[in-house]
Amino acid sequence: MLSQFRDTYPMGSIVTDLVRVEEGIFIVRAQVIVNTITLGTGLAGASRIEEAEEAALKRALTHAGFNPTPFKPLPTPPYAGIPNGATPPWTPPPEREIKPEPKPALDSGDPEDLSELIAQTSVEMERAGWSTSKGRDYIKRTYGKEARSQLTREELRSFLQYLQQQPTPGHTSPF
Repeated sequence: MLSQFRDTYPMGSIVTDLVRVEEGIFIVRAQVIVNTITLGTGLAGASRIEEAEEAALKRALTHAGFNPTPFKPLPTPPYAGIPNGATPPWTPPPEREIKPEPKPALDSGDPEDLSELIAQTSVEMERAGWSTSKGRDYIKRTYGKEARSQLTREELRSFLQYLQQQPTPGHTSPF
């Protein structure tokens, strides 16, 4: 997707920012910008900064309309010692056992989805002027858990909605 973006907009920009690090999760925001216009943004969190940046960038590029390149078969390489037009002898590849990757044990869903919700709560906590300790106190009182990483998807959504309803410090309503 990055090469599609560069081919389409050679003078375009991609900006990534480390929003914060909390509970061992790096939260990164990526923006795809062309001529001062933001075409797409992405926010992601992961335990490694590179993974968070890559996921945020992928989301930003997807939101900007760039799709992953479909798999293209590679051309058949020429075989040494076989005349043009002749078919090389075919040998089946050795059999190997393919094992599915184990999924982490979570209450529900995909850990990437949970990291996105955690990242969104971090942004909202910052906007509302909440400290990490204030967030932990609220989580402990409301959900009986120590940290956001222990919340289920539904609890994280509930916490996010609560934070979104909190006023921005210093922002007065015109009403």
